Amino acid sequence: MTSERLPEQGSREPAEPAADAEATAPAAEATGEAVPVATDEAPDPEARIKQLEEEKLRLMADFANYQKRVNRDRATWTRDAVRDAVGALLPVLDNLEHAIASFEGDVKEPAVYREGVELVQRELLRVLGNYQLEPIRPQVGDPFDPELHQAISVVPSAEVTQETVAAVARTGYRLGENVLRPAQVVVQKPQ
Repeated sequence: MTSERLPEQGSREPAEPAADAEATAPAAEATGEAVPVATDEAPDPEARIKQLEEEKLRLMADFANYQKRVNRDRATWTRDAVRDAVGALLPVLDNLEHAIASFEGDVKEPAVYREGVELVQRELLRVLGNYQLEPIRPQVGDPFDPELHQAISVVPSAEVTQETVAAVARTGYRLGENVLRPAQVVVQKPQ
C-alpha cells in the first residue's frame, strides 16, 4: 500500500484550487470564451442610458415597419376583395345587356321582358349569395320581428291577436349573421 497524504477532517488545508483556476483561464481565452473578470466597479449609468435609448429607437423602428406592413397587407386584401366582388358581378352586367338588347327586337310580349329582368335578378342574387347575402322576404301574416322588419306604417285590426305583417314594401337583406337592411313592412296591430 502506498501512503498518500489526505487532508484530515477539520484541517484547513486547501485542495490546491489556485492551480486549477490558473489552468482554466488560459484554456477559456484560447477558445474565445468570455472569462468573467471580477471588478469592483458599478456599470456606467450613462452607458446604460445610451444602450436603453438605442434599444428603444430600434423597437420604435421595428413597430413602425410592422404598422406599414399591416397597412400594406390590409390595402391588398381590400383591393383583392373588391376585385373578386366586381368580377363576380360581371355576368349580371352581361345579362342586363342581353335584356336591353331584347327591347330592340320585334318582341311585343311583356312576358319576354319580365323573364329577362327576372333572369338578371336571379343571377345577381346567386352571385351575392356567394358572399353570404340572403334576402329577408316576410310573408303577409308573419309575426312582426323588429330585428328583421322595419314598420313603415301601422294599421289597427280586430282580426289579429299580435302584431303581424300586412304588406311588404321593400325586401330586406342579411349579410351572414348581420341584418344589412331590414325589410320594410306595413304592420297590423291588434285593437
